[in-house]
Amino acid sequence: MDGDWEEVCRIQLPPSGVLSDHFQAPVRAFDTSQELFWTGDELGRVKSFYGLDGHRYTSYKAGQDPIRQFLFHDKGVISVGGRSVHMASRRGLYIWHITHEDMKDLRCMSYTSRGTSEILVAGLQDQMFVIDVDKGIITKQVPSSDHFKIMKRSRYICAATPSGSVHILDCINFNVVKVWQAHTALINDMDAQSKIRFAADYNNPVEFADSDENLFSSEYNWYAILSRKSFVCWPSHMIFEVGAPPVKVESSYISSPKVFDADKAPASIQAPKFLSEKAREAVNDATSERGTIALYMNVEIKYSKFGVDDFDFGFYNKTPYSGLETHISNSYANALLQFDEIYNPYQKFALQHTATSCVNDVCLLCEMGFLFDMLEKAAGTVCQATNLLKTFGHYPEAKNLGLLEENSHGGVSLTTMLQTMNRFFLDRIPNEYKAFLLVQIFLSVSKQSVDNAWKQNLDTSLLYADENKRVIDKTHRPLSPDGEKPTEGTIIALDTEFVSIRQPEIEDTIVDYLTSYSGISPGDLDPRQSRHNLVSLKIAYKKLWILLNLGCKFVGHGLKTDFRVINIQIPKTHVIDTADLFFIPAKQRKLGLAFLAWYLFREDIQVETHDSIEDARTALRLWKKWEEWVAAEENGGAPVEDLLMEVYRVGQASSFRPPGFNARKEREREREREGKDISRTNTPPGVVKTEVRVLGT
Repeated sequence: MDGDWEEVCRIQLPPSGVLSDHFQAPVRAFDTSQELFWTGDELGRVKSFYGLDGHRYTSYKAGQDPIRQFLFHDKGVISVGGRSVHMASRRGLYIWHITHEDMKDLRCMSYTSRGTSEILVAGLQDQMFVIDVDKGIITKQVPSSDHFKIMKRSRYICAATPSGSVHILDCINFNVVKVWQAHTALINDMDAQSKIRFAADYNNPVEFADSDENLFSSEYNWYAILSRKSFVCWPSHMIFEVGAPPVKVESSYISSPKVFDADKAPASIQAPKFLSEKAREAVNDATSERGTIALYMNVEIKYSKFGVDDFDFGFYNKTPYSGLETHISNSYANALLQFDEIYNPYQKFALQHTATSCVNDVCLLCEMGFLFDMLEKAAGTVCQATNLLKTFGHYPEAKNLGLLEENSHGGVSLTTMLQTMNRFFLDRIPNEYKAFLLVQIFLSVSKQSVDNAWKQNLDTSLLYADENKRVIDKTHRPLSPDGEKPTEGTIIALDTEFVSIRQPEIEDTIVDYLTSYSGISPGDLDPRQSRHNLVSLKIAYKKLWILLNLGCKFVGHGLKTDFRVINIQIPKTHVIDTADLFFIPAKQRKLGLAFLAWYLFREDIQVETHDSIEDARTALRLWKKWEEWVAAEENGGAPVEDLLMEVYRVGQASSFRPPGFNARKEREREREREGKDISRTNTPPGVVKTEVRVLGT
């Protein structure tokens, strides 16, 4: 054996049963995902071994026929026998087992063009089988006039026949693309990589004719004496002592040699370190030795110019379970909230209460229902618990118990705070909602009947309520439950404006509403004279949540930011964002709503103020224009991509702004320079938290 290699161990395969003899393992393979070595014997038993010593790991029965081949999958190991195909986890647990009346002598298998989700199984028979690995079912039978013994896949599927020919099969439809005779006898093994194929065979012996001429044969005696005297008997004058060759020294060391005193002690002895320094270094050394495992290190979210939506959370979370962001206050409760979402009775009860007509601004159970529904719809996307944690902070008991981070006592561990918070939830919710006990008893009788009850009994009366009935000249018209009832697929044009006001900020008179940016004019936030439908954050949020669960689709411009601010998770199938429709990723610039309205409709919007109703209507018109472009392209019109390129070309020439934009900004700057007095308005009574304007069609 080569000096660079050495034998690690020898594994004696145990018998397949107590009374059975030792059988040869014709199939052996190394696992491509784990450090395991797999064998399959003639009795259909599969065994695996791990470690340098070859310890036995698993052993299970895959079928009654000899094992022919292994394929390794992320979820387990696939083995093929003569009349069956078996898949089990690496721990030996059964996943699926497939048999068929046409499976008579299976020999080989290979992955198809669908990757590891589909395999093609063949053998010395006239039928090939296509199997869905995820479902464990036969999806297709492919007739074959040739019999195959070995299969390997690269760009194509290479299949070897018993006669020594190699067939190239298409990975999609499994048709034969090329056939050639690789060897004259049986092919023993084969491999494929990119465009190269290797095959090892048993060639037939080649016969040579006998020759009549006698060839010369020289005899050689290994014991012939070449010299009468050995070297040890030579005279001394013929023996010379030759030393080792001189060591080669690099020229750079010879030109500048390093000089030091080898026979002298150091000039001084280094002073000892202080005890405090030694203790500090000991702590640092212990920390550095332990370290933090890479999988448990803190992940820093890096924002690009497109915001948090451009961060790839899927790189760190490939599960269907959504995580909660941790950059907000009281985020230590994320683990408890995620556990409550998985706990089925807790989740269903919260959703059942949220589906009622509750409009209490400080309702902990409603916020839990909103959060649980958001985590379920997100399906792995990151979410926030902002609204629930803000509502949780309004309870005096939470402050007294030190559950808020800003009011927590020093030295209290997060584990203790989580336990206290859990007891607070369990004590608070039953005291406020007497129906909890009844629902729990009902759940213990039949959980299945409660699972979808909240969706079937969703209270939609909030959509038809008018919060400002006394105003005659309104900017809105309430929906009619008779002819305007939202259903699945209803298009809702949406634009939101958020005005968050805290009590210390409204003690003084409001000087400027910044109407050109906020769209709020004097009197809009005053319930006594406003023409708008002023609602709280809870009512606005619940309206959106009801529309979402009714199956409505939302149309708007830049809705990702709006949904993130209001903290609601809308599936992508229910969002039509015109900012994404009229966008070319290669340009790395999204077009503004005002510019698109000017270019496509020759209209100027947002001239004097920022009107949400106007923006929602414009976004709806943009979506309809997009549908016209797509329909025209399908009927032979101009491609949508060419139309978008023209929009970007005009935008670059005008700096992506309408022609009147610069003049409007100049007028605003002139008014600021003139120092005109800004009209002062008394502070509106009450605290208006949020205004959301929704336009439905």
